[in-house]
Amino acid sequence: MKQLLFISLFVFLSCTSGKDYVSIQQIDSHYPITVGIARDSITYIDFPLAFQINRLSPKTVTLLGHAYKCSSSLFSGNKGWDFNGIILFNVNGKVGYSPKGENWWQIARKQREYVVIIRYQQLSQEAKKLLRKHIKSYPHSGEVKIGSIQQLRKKDKKLISSFLQNDSIFFTFSHRDFSNNYMIDDIYISVKVR
Repeated sequence: MKQLLFISLFVFLSCTSGKDYVSIQQIDSHYPITVGIARDSITYIDFPLAFQINRLSPKTVTLLGHAYKCSSSLFSGNKGWDFNGIILFNVNGKVGYSPKGENWWQIARKQREYVVIIRYQQLSQEAKKLLRKHIKSYPHSGEVKIGSIQQLRKKDKKLISSFLQNDSIFFTFSHRDFSNNYMIDDIYISVKVR
């Protein structure tokens, strides 16, 4: 009987998906969108996407990185997967890099907020025209904050959905499976316009 139970458990665990060791959920991002300006021209826009991630496995899970796929017609660059962003961590309301003494790359059992800043460069003329409407003070060079995704969505839904709709992101994790084998997996997520 014990052998039958062990074999059934082994077959069940062998059929589970790669997401059984980590949970990822995109949440509303209240961080400001940043527009980069150089010599009176818009050169990039940074979108902060927020995710809650926590570990489901009793074993160590480490976030190794991410890649992003932009499908927007407002972006004239490569439509393939690109490493065009950075991952920051929300630690007690402050977004930044992993604080000293803590390893936020190791996923905890408790949900943590990870903020992925996605940079769109090589913007189309239409994108620059849409963005200019939201820049109140237009510097010769520098960065301008134009509100969060939620704020802009209320004012100009077309702008936000034109950039983020149909985009995708994947996160790469290392972990140990139930047999204690070292694994590296990518988990793909469709970006939601939130």
